Amino acid sequence: MKQYRKRYGIIHADDNSYIIGGYIFDPINKLRKLPENDYKYNPKTDILQPIVSLPNAVVSFGLAIDGKYIVVIGGHTPSNKPLSQCYIMEIKNFPETWTSLPDLPLPTSGPGVGIIDGEIHVIGGFDIISYESITHGEYYRLQWPIDTQWKKETSIEPIRARSLVVSVPNENVPFKRFIYVAGGYDVNIQRRPIAIPTVHMYDEEKKNWKLITTIPNLQFKHGLSFYDDKLHISHSILNIDNQYNTQIIRSYDFKTNQWIESSNNL
Repeated sequence: MKQYRKRYGIIHADDNSYIIGGYIFDPINKLRKLPENDYKYNPKTDILQPIVSLPNAVVSFGLAIDGKYIVVIGGHTPSNKPLSQCYIMEIKNFPETWTSLPDLPLPTSGPGVGIIDGEIHVIGGFDIISYESITHGEYYRLQWPIDTQWKKETSIEPIRARSLVVSVPNENVPFKRFIYVAGGYDVNIQRRPIAIPTVHMYDEEKKNWKLITTIPNLQFKHGLSFYDDKLHISHSILNIDNQYNTQIIRSYDFKTNQWIESSNNL
């Protein structure tokens, strides 16, 4: 029987892409079921290989990768039960398995998540209270496998969910890094989502957030990504073959602190 997998996450490593979480919808019995497997896909060999699934059916979780680990943070069940459970997978240790991390102090869904050298940063997200989502800006971090509980840092303002969290090594100070948070959304008093166009950096000494820049004309249809020391803002365009082409609109260079308009947007 054909399976309908919904609300899963996809994340990319150098060699493989990973399909994680979500649930299987049974259209006959109208049930949401735990997937039997997660998957990894190798684009060079065009092989889709099953791997062990997350221990529970979870959606709206935070997801991040650092080349060695994949982390899954929080989320909620398909029936909207908030979750504080977190998991980590070492992707170069075969067969891949999920290991439980310490639970978050409070459940959260849609957090921004970043990881670098096993140090995990969880920022913002939303709570589900009486079937309404309440956005927050709480910031937790954990050093795996050393820490046994999450450490609370200064919350971010404006509060936001589903932001991009970027961890960048500090070339001037060994074993240190910069933590950036870009984009995301909040919910206004009319219960409608609004884009948060700011980029902030966490100041480790002052324990506060510093505004770095504002993303010009940020819209919900835009995608955010980071590579080559730049934050990239992109959008997808449907071509004549009914396929989507992703184009970069503009990029922010963290070394020069300048926005660069793409030739596609000029």
